Amino acid sequence: MSSTAVWNILLSILLICKGYHAAECEANSRKDRELNININSTRNSTGDWVSSFTARKDTNSDPSDMNMDITWKFSECEEKKTVLVRGLLRESPSRKAERLLFHPNCGTNVAIVNNGRTIVKLNDDEKYHGFAMTNRPLKDNELFEVRLDRKTTKWDYGMAIGVTTHDPNTLVVPIYVDDLKNGTWFFRRTCFHKDGNLINENYMEPLNKQKVGDRLGIKRTEFGTLHVYINGVDKGPAASRVPAVVYGVYEVRNEVVAATIVDPSK
Repeated sequence: MSSTAVWNILLSILLICKGYHAAECEANSRKDRELNININSTRNSTGDWVSSFTARKDTNSDPSDMNMDITWKFSECEEKKTVLVRGLLRESPSRKAERLLFHPNCGTNVAIVNNGRTIVKLNDDEKYHGFAMTNRPLKDNELFEVRLDRKTTKWDYGMAIGVTTHDPNTLVVPIYVDDLKNGTWFFRRTCFHKDGNLINENYMEPLNKQKVGDRLGIKRTEFGTLHVYINGVDKGPAASRVPAVVYGVYEVRNEVVAATIVDPSK
């Protein structure tokens, strides 16, 4: 194949992704995805042309979660030579299995809905029994973030977020998070607690200022330090020497009625 023919390659990349056609997306909700492909053609020691390429796509998921299938097709018609490259880029189903969800073992006054992403009160007039945990341990530097979906005006200070070493598969669910007296760290009101005991009375601003749509998150770093986040803003270290294997904890309490785990890939 001549050098001219090599650079007359017809490159067709089919990216199959869930979502609407770009024309159907509103400008403020559209998320473009980009795949960069570099093709390099050289002659080898025998004088034959050899073409190679690399593909790059930025992603929030692990590299093992990305699969790419490539098909090469060469055709020749009346001395016109064409190379057609078709690619299929897809995410592995195992990625969905790793997504943070609420575990079904939860408080008696809440239900887990929305494919495990949302916790909602069954009785808005019940203050307690709104405890929930994540379905798996948090990874190092993984932000467990929850969005406030609905609240009432009947009470105040109605949520808590934290981590625990307890396994949700075997835990006897408490009435509220304060009842967990070992292996548990959580933030509520303005205070940070460990094992039900107050360790910092004025860690940050009061949680009663949270509005519908606001996000509350917690992260354990690889150094065992806990950080609380409000709408993506790091409020600084809250606790240290936290064990490596901890589950996320969230509690709808008092005026908070419903909340949803934020998907970092969206």
